[in-house]
Amino acid sequence: MLLGVTKVVHLVTAESLKNTLKLPPGLGHFWERARTVAAMQASIAKHLCLNPDSSYLMGLFHDAAVPILATEYPNYYLTLRAMHSASQEICTAEYAQFNVCHSALSSLMARSWYMPKPLVEAIQYHHKHDIFALGLPKPVLNILTVHLICDFLYDSYSGEVDLHYPLIEGQVREYLNLSDDEHYQIVVDLALDRITTDV
Repeated sequence: MLLGVTKVVHLVTAESLKNTLKLPPGLGHFWERARTVAAMQASIAKHLCLNPDSSYLMGLFHDAAVPILATEYPNYYLTLRAMHSASQEICTAEYAQFNVCHSALSSLMARSWYMPKPLVEAIQYHHKHDIFALGLPKPVLNILTVHLICDFLYDSYSGEVDLHYPLIEGQVREYLNLSDDEHYQIVVDLALDRITTDV
């Protein structure tokens, strides 16, 4: 079986990022989650005629700073997961507790890897509750909205709680022209298929 160029680039990027960032104890599943979310995002983006490569890279890089912060702060990862079920924006809570936010640091990492500017911006804002009020360019919103769907679906499938996405789900669906429940379900099924198959 021959691999396409894009698939090879995705595999090399994922492996390079993984080798660059060593995982502290307790984060053994981290790269599996990142690769799965990346594949989910690429599938949805392709279906919606958006950029699947940027969406894939968003899945890989959006939490890239988490292993670094978890090494620096032993309770970081558990605290971060708990913040997902709080009503306060994650970055606000992170700055209050750790004086740093993983999405800001992850976006700096993506920039240092010479990732495209829309991707760097999408990573920076992926935990903001008001993405539609920020005046973000369309390429950034394209990446962000696909990411929000996939992150929520992965968390839901894994039994995690995410209070952010349900607050803006209607806006996300409208932005992506997924207001029709039947079409939205097709997108959800595409994403869930990536969770249950080997990526």
